[in-house]
Parts: sequence; structure tokens; C-alpha cells
Amino acid sequence: FKNYIYHSRHTQWLKNHSYPSGQRRFLAQRGNTLKKNMKRQEFIKLIPFGIATLLVVISIIQVLMIPNTINDKGETVRYVVSDAILYASFGLIIVLIFIIQKKNYWKHAFGILLLVELTPLIQFYSQTFFFGIGIIQFEITALGLLIFHLALNKEVLRDTLDFINTSETEKEENKEPQIESFQRKFASKDKNELERIVDENF
Repeated sequence: FKNYIYHSRHTQWLKNHSYPSGQRRFLAQRGNTLKKNMKRQEFIKLIPFGIATLLVVISIIQVLMIPNTINDKGETVRYVVSDAILYASFGLIIVLIFIIQKKNYWKHAFGILLLVELTPLIQFYSQTFFFGIGIIQFEITALGLLIFHLALNKEVLRDTLDFINTSETEKEENKEPQIESFQRKFASKDKNELERIVDENF
């Protein structure tokens, strides 16, 4: 009888301290919702890349759709995609490979591609729009995509700033041993010897 009472109490304790089926279902649904939200956020971060890819595809299709013409000399004139758009397409393909492989540094690679797109070396679209002051000019489409990309992927800018700060810190740390070595080397020299060394070397 005592064993029966103990077993009943133990069973009741487990029921009171375990998740009911409804609560377990709620936690499972909550986990699935979080996963969906994370996937949605990652998808949103791809929007600038998708826009750039769409612009390149449109540019290539526009060129391919132009019919061949015959000039005054009777020669067939064919329109080809510009090198700047081809270079941009190659860069986007590389970034796409990183995305497919789920390499997080696709964001940095795409950011570098956007920086290069600010120059005449590459372009996403056949028509470009520049603005600037004097010799300093920026392509509006590339600049807008770069700002959009950095706004959605703040870690790119944060990692860049951290890299710059780390490089400056390493430079300062490398200078300290050189200064200490210089101090040890000339600590035993008197003033006249130091002046003679300066005169000989400068």
C-alpha cells in the first residue's frame, strides 16, 4: 500500500512538472516561427544582390534582343554586351557561389563588388547615372545599392571598422619593440656620441 501511495505521488509530481501536450506543441510552433523569421531576415539581406543580378540580366537580354543590322558597306553589325557588364556578371556569379555554399563572407564580397561598381570598370546596367562635384563622381545605382546593402547587413561595416582598428593597433604594437630596442642601443651613449651619430647619419 505504501508503495502504491509513493508511486501515485511520483506520477502526480511528473505530471505537474512536465510540459503538457499543448505546451509542447506551442513550444514547437514557437521554434518553427523563429526559424521562419531567421530565414526571412536572411532572404531580405539578399535583396540588393537580387536587384543587381536583375539589372545585369536585363542588360544582357536587351543587347541580345537587338537585331543585327547591315551598314553602308554591306557588313553585318552585331551588338555585343559591354565588357563592364560582363565583368559585373562574373563578380555576381562568384558572390552567388558563396551564397549557395552558405559562406557568410558573400556579404563582404558583394560589398567590394559594389565599391568597384562606383568606378567605370564594371556596371550592372547599360545606362549609368552619375552625380558629383568636379572630378569626384559616383554612379547613382551603385551608390544606392551599396547604402542599401550596408543598411541590411550592418555586420559588413562593423567588420570593416574592426579590421581598420585592429590594423592600427598592430602598427602601434610593432612600434613599441622598435622604440625599446632603440632606447637600449643608445642608453649608454653620452651626449657627444649621440650628436656625432646624428651628424654622420643625417
